Amino acid sequence: MKIITTITTALAVFIHSNAEDQVRNRLAEEQSPYLQQHAHNPVNWFPWGEEAFKKAKAEDKPIFLSIGYSTCHWCHVMEKESFEDREVAELLNAAFINIKVDREERPDIDTVYMTAAYAMNQQGGWPLNVILTPDKKPFFAATYIPKYSKYGIVGLTELIPAVQQGWKTNRTKIIESAQQLYNALNTSKALIPALISPTVSEEAFQALLKQFDSKYGGFGTGTKFPTTQNLRFLLNFAENSSNKQAIEATAMLSKTLQAMRFSGIYDQIGHGFHRYATDPTWKIPHFEKMLYDNAALMLTYAEAASSSLFPETERAFYTQTVQDIFTYLSRDMLDPSGAFYAAEDADSEGEEGKFYLWPPDELKQVLQDEYRLIEHYYDLEMMVEHGRQTGTYILILKELPTSQEQQKLNKVLNRLYDVREKRVHPFKDKKILCDWNGFTIAALATASRKNQNRQFINTAKKAAAFCFKNLFNPKQRQLYHLSMNGYASIQGKLDDYAYLSWGFTELYLTTGDPQYLKNALILMTLIQEKFIDHNGVIYMTEKNDELIFRPQSHSDNAIPSGGAVTLNLLDKLGRLTGDSKLSDLADKILSTYSPEINRFPTAYMTKLTAVEARKRPHKQIIAVTNQIDEAAITELKALYQKLDRSTTLTIKTTANQKLLGELIPFSLNLPFAEHSIVYYLCHENRCSAPAYSLGDLEKQLTP
Repeated sequence: MKIITTITTALAVFIHSNAEDQVRNRLAEEQSPYLQQHAHNPVNWFPWGEEAFKKAKAEDKPIFLSIGYSTCHWCHVMEKESFEDREVAELLNAAFINIKVDREERPDIDTVYMTAAYAMNQQGGWPLNVILTPDKKPFFAATYIPKYSKYGIVGLTELIPAVQQGWKTNRTKIIESAQQLYNALNTSKALIPALISPTVSEEAFQALLKQFDSKYGGFGTGTKFPTTQNLRFLLNFAENSSNKQAIEATAMLSKTLQAMRFSGIYDQIGHGFHRYATDPTWKIPHFEKMLYDNAALMLTYAEAASSSLFPETERAFYTQTVQDIFTYLSRDMLDPSGAFYAAEDADSEGEEGKFYLWPPDELKQVLQDEYRLIEHYYDLEMMVEHGRQTGTYILILKELPTSQEQQKLNKVLNRLYDVREKRVHPFKDKKILCDWNGFTIAALATASRKNQNRQFINTAKKAAAFCFKNLFNPKQRQLYHLSMNGYASIQGKLDDYAYLSWGFTELYLTTGDPQYLKNALILMTLIQEKFIDHNGVIYMTEKNDELIFRPQSHSDNAIPSGGAVTLNLLDKLGRLTGDSKLSDLADKILSTYSPEINRFPTAYMTKLTAVEARKRPHKQIIAVTNQIDEAAITELKALYQKLDRSTTLTIKTTANQKLLGELIPFSLNLPFAEHSIVYYLCHENRCSAPAYSLGDLEKQLTP
C-alpha cells in the first residue's frame, strides 16, 4: 500500500536539521504488571482512556503512545535509557500527553497501531512508539528509540523537540498526513467471494520449500522463530500428499523439530522453549518464555508424535518433548487456581539470559567429575550478545543418549537445575489471559488423547474450569480477556472466544464429556453474533467507537489468528454435531478470504491447515454403553490408541444421553445394547450397522 512516509516532510526537516515529574504516575493504579513497571517513571504516563484523550484536546497536544509488554527485553532497555531519565521525561511531558499500553492486555489497540506502523514503515515490533493527533490518528511510528541518536536512529532528545516544533508550525500538514493514513486504514477492500484454488496448498508447500534451511532447519537464513503454523500445515500436507512431496515435507518437519529440541531456544536444564533464536543455527536464544509459544510447540510435537510419518524412535522423542514442556508449564507457569501465567522475562539482575547461562568455572565446580558427561552430550556454546562473547555457556544437545545414559544425565541436569534455582529468577508475568489459556488447554487435551494421560487431562480440565467460572458471565453473555489478582477485566476479543472454544472442543474429544461440547458451542454462538458479519468477514473486536478502525482477524501472527481458529472450529463442530449451518458458515468464510489466501498462501497457514484437514473424510465413532466401568475404560483407552487424526470418538451413556442428544441429534437413534459397548461408525449424520467388538469396528474402519 503506497501511502504517506513515516513522518511528514516538514517533521523530517526538523528532525534532521535542527510538567512536572511525579514520583508515582497514574499507572500505579493499574493491574497490568507492565504498566506497574512504569508506575514510578518521571514520565507522566496515562493508561489508555478518556482522561488522556480529553487532556490532549484541552491542552492541544499530540499523544505519545508507547506499547510493550512486561517480558520485552527492548522495552526494558528503552525504559532504562529514556523513560527513567529525567531529561527525556521533561521533554515528553512538555510536548505530549503520554499513554502506556500493555499489548497483552489490549491486543486490539496493539493491532490497530501495529497495522499503522507497517503501513508507514513496512516493519514493526516492540516497544512500539506511535505519535497521534488528539483524536487518536497516527502520524509517526517507530520501535526502539534511543535517548541519543545512534544505530542510524534519531534519538528522543532530537525527535521530541522536532515533533513539538512541527506541531506548532506545520500542524496543517501533519493533520493532513494523519488523515490520509486514517482514510487508508479505514478503506475496506471489497471482499469478492471466490473458490479456494485447488493448487494453493501446493503453492504454499513450494514457498516453504524455497525458504527452508536444509542445513539447520527452520525457515529463512536469519533470526529463527518456531513458526509452528508452517509445521502443522506441513504435517497435514504430508499426510495427504503423494510420495515425493510427503517425503520432502516430512524431512523438513523432522529436521526442524529435532533442531529446535536440540537447540539453545530449548531450556535443556529446566525445559520449555524460549521465544526465538537470534542466529540461523538456533544456538543463541532470546530468553523470554511465553505461554503461547510453549502451547503451540506442545501441540505441534504432540501431533508429530501421533503421526505415522515418523519412525517409532523419533515419535518417542517427540512424546518426551511434550512431557518435558508439560513439566515446565505445570511447575513454573501454573497458578494455584489452575490457570496458566502469561510469560517469564528474558532478563534478571539487569542482564538478558543471566539466569540461564553458565560461567565455565561454575559449571566445572558444580559437576566436577561428571563435567565430561555434559561435554560428551552437549556443545558448550559461548554466548554472544551484540557481537561480543559474554564468557558464559549455553547448553546445546549434540546427540540423544541411550536410556541408560539418560538416567545418569538426568541426575547431572537435576543438579544443575537445583543450583540454578538459587539464582535470582527472571520476572514472571502472572496475568491469566483467556486466549493463551484456551490455546494451552487445547494443546494439553490433544497431547493426552491417544494415551489418555491423566496428568495432562486433569490440568486442562482445571484450567478450563477456571476460565469458564471466572472469565465468562453467562447473564451478560460476555467473556473477559484476563484475570489479575482475582479480578476479571477487559472485554473479550475474538481470540478469547475462539481459543477457549477450541480448548473445550479438544477436551470433549479427549474425555467424551458432552458438557465441554456444550461450552464450546455456547462460545461459538457468541462468536457468530459478535464477530462475524453477513458477508463472512471476521473481526477481532466487537463494534465500538474506541478504536480508529475495527481490525479484521485473518492472517496468522506469532500464533494462529482468531479467524483461522474460528474457521477450523466451525468445520470441526459442524462435523461433530451434524449442524450443517456451522459447516456452511465455514464454507462462506473460506470463500470470503479465498482471494487473499490464493494470493498470499503462506500468510494463512492455519486456514490452509483447515483446507488440508477437509481432504480427509471425517469419521465419528459413537460408543454406546450403559455405564463406564473398568472394563469399558480399558477398552476405550485401547480404541483411543488406534484413532487417526481424522477420526473422533463420542461416548454415549445413560447418564449423558439427554445432553448428548441435544448437541448431536443423530445420536438419539443409536440404541443401547446388552453388550458392554456397542460401536457405530458415522459420517455426515449417517451411521453404519452396530459393531459389538473392537475387531468388528476395525473392519469397518478399514477402507
